[in-house]
Amino acid sequence: MIKLKSEYTDIKNVTHTVQHTVLHKKDTALRERILEDLLIALTKAHK
Repeated sequence: MIKLKSEYTDIKNVTHTVQHTVLHKKDTALRERILEDLLIALTKAHK
């Protein structure tokens, strides 16, 4: 099995932990929920 990265460093040189999730390809409801949550997290305004 491939060893996936456990953290990454962004362009501001800040290190973040990474979480990997395995989805069954037929579980479209869970996939859509994760994509919605990801979209919200990526577009959330930072104050």
